Amino acid sequence: MLHGETLSALAEWERDFPVERWQVGSVRVWPFLRTWLGSRILTAGRPPQPKRPLTQHPALRMIEESGRALWDGARDGARGRMRTRTHTTPDVVLLGRPSSRQPLGGRFYDSLLDPIADALEAAGRSVSMFEYRSTMLRYRLPRHRPAVAVRSALLAQRARTQLEDALRRPSALQLDRHADFVRAVTTRYPTVRVPHPWWLARRVRDIEAVASYFDAVFAETRPRLAMCTPYYNAVGFGFCLAASRRGIRSVDVQHGVTRGNPAYDRWTSFPSGGYALLPDRVWCWSALDAEPIQAGRTTPATLVGGHPWHAYWDRHRGQNPNLAPLPRGERTVLVSLTWSSGWSEALRAIVSAAPPSWAFWIRLHPLMHAERASVVAWCAEKSAEKSAVKSTKGGATLEVEGASDLPLPVLLQHADVHLTHNSSVVQEAAAVGKPSVVIDDRALDVYTQEIESGIAVYAKTTEGAIEALRRATSETTEERPSEWARLQRAIAELLDEP
Repeated sequence: MLHGETLSALAEWERDFPVERWQVGSVRVWPFLRTWLGSRILTAGRPPQPKRPLTQHPALRMIEESGRALWDGARDGARGRMRTRTHTTPDVVLLGRPSSRQPLGGRFYDSLLDPIADALEAAGRSVSMFEYRSTMLRYRLPRHRPAVAVRSALLAQRARTQLEDALRRPSALQLDRHADFVRAVTTRYPTVRVPHPWWLARRVRDIEAVASYFDAVFAETRPRLAMCTPYYNAVGFGFCLAASRRGIRSVDVQHGVTRGNPAYDRWTSFPSGGYALLPDRVWCWSALDAEPIQAGRTTPATLVGGHPWHAYWDRHRGQNPNLAPLPRGERTVLVSLTWSSGWSEALRAIVSAAPPSWAFWIRLHPLMHAERASVVAWCAEKSAEKSAVKSTKGGATLEVEGASDLPLPVLLQHADVHLTHNSSVVQEAAAVGKPSVVIDDRALDVYTQEIESGIAVYAKTTEGAIEALRRATSETTEERPSEWARLQRAIAELLDEP
């Protein structure tokens, strides 16, 4: 299912149904329902994921790792709470997740929030950092700066909320014409099941449990800003809701594509005063990323602060990590894997068919830790096979470990071309003048501007992708303004707002 069609359907339902008035208790629920439905509609149009062996199932892997994770999380969380008590009134509270962390100097650095924290502290401001993880994530320790690990506290708060709900009357539901809405959705998308009001009420109670936890945090810390990434899950919604109730401005820091994303693009219906589940501001990487958010009739305000991870490396020019272990070839291709497509047959076919003199840096998605060993094994076997070709000098080499662990901005600087199904790395590559080849037709209505400009090319076949990779050339760009200076200006603007 293309993103444009999904957004058109959502806009149509916003026009035809009173979604801005739908409430569970005091919470207007359309932001949750919109993002939930949008993701299900897009997922329904994707080919099914290949089944993993039972021993590689993420849930079982999490159970296997739970002992160490719980111990490390409790220990690290304790350090984070000590740090939080040091700043009883921090200027900014930050909420992130492990998938944003990158190895840096022997610790794991939150590539979206730590640069902002660095800039705040350099300006004499104080921060308190919190971190949550879902079942699909795992802690990445030790962290660059202490953070309160909130998963156990949120689960406990959720259990208390469920117990309290069992002893009192259920929340009032105001879902006018909901049955008509269900028929409209299922008529258009028969495989998509609209949540039952009872299920929706349970999810809102989960959000309320998160809001209750952060309400206590905000009551104690009294920050000027509350920043998170991303906002559109139960924890992010609860974080924004708690900030709204305390009169604290909330900011969502962009972590992926905004164009074609139901969480950001083509909103058309808002209640008076807006939605408490939405952030007050969205920190965008570029003006192009801000456009779909600004296009709504009434939307969260946008702030173009740049990509924090690129700003970090702009600040530390000349201190790049050692890239010597990464192989180079006549053509060096950076491959960005996505969670939805993974290490697909299509990508394997392209790598197999590529000239043996090419090198591939294969970068796993942060949620693909369970697949890491199998991808590494496949690439080692394929490298050996290509190296055995007598007519080449050593053959091609495929690298997974270094490509997955080294900083993306640095990899983009040194690769010749970028290959992906539809990763938002297309945008990051374009920003530094690096070409991309996309092989998923769902990218056609998301990366329209990159494709129209020629910095990205869509390839439908294996042969087409090989040819596009061969022809791709980097753009010569003028000296770009300092990304670090832009980040500092954006932070100053946020703090100067009344």
